Amino acid sequence: MIGIAKTGSGKTAAFIWPILVHIMDQKELEPGEGPIAIIVCPTRELCQQIHAECKRFGKAYSLRSVAVYGGGSMWEQAKALQEGAEIVVCTPEVELLLSGSDKWNWLTRRLVEFTSTGSVLIFVTKKANSEELATNLTQEGYSLGLLHGDMDQSERNKVISDFKKKNLPVLVATDVAARGLDIPSIRTVVNYDVARDIDTHTHRIGRTGRAGEKGVAYTLLTSKDTSFAGDLVRNLEGANQAVPKELMDLAMQVG
Repeated sequence: MIGIAKTGSGKTAAFIWPILVHIMDQKELEPGEGPIAIIVCPTRELCQQIHAECKRFGKAYSLRSVAVYGGGSMWEQAKALQEGAEIVVCTPEVELLLSGSDKWNWLTRRLVEFTSTGSVLIFVTKKANSEELATNLTQEGYSLGLLHGDMDQSERNKVISDFKKKNLPVLVATDVAARGLDIPSIRTVVNYDVARDIDTHTHRIGRTGRAGEKGVAYTLLTSKDTSFAGDLVRNLEGANQAVPKELMDLAMQVG
């Protein structure tokens, strides 16, 4: 659910109460399970604010909430996640780059580090882009799977199975193909191409940090991504947060 309303009008309570009702309908978490709900917000301050509300409302039901955001103690956040939580409140981890070639350089510089911590899911927008990126990474020596909407179901099942078993450390996928993927070993999501809309973006980054594990999502923006930059700016402004100059400059190029 995406809710838009004035400050102080009860947005937080409006989505926390249905979350609590849903959680209370589930069986109690076993060690290594959870979270049941993930709340993604645009800034650290908003993340802390929502986390405080989750703790306040959830206390009566002995439900645990963990806040995960950049700038906090990674050790403390990881420890809190390992101890288990029904709710995780987190921020989406954004990289502003100059061009498509910068995206490629950014990815190849970090991919070894990403795969050393767990499985990596890379999102691209179009089938042709997914095939091109998969081919280029294969030529660089990476072992990976490819998932897009034109593959038949048996091909898709084989790739997903290999990725789940960790036979393939990297999966390059389009939104259509990756809808609903629930793979606990995914530690990193890279939005190599930005999503078509904020809803799809939220779904993508929710593929990591599952089953109570730690996860990081990166979104790579270039000068072509003016409309998506506008969405991010609106998110930041709606939370009364400072907008980085580079991001604002990019958003102002719309139209």
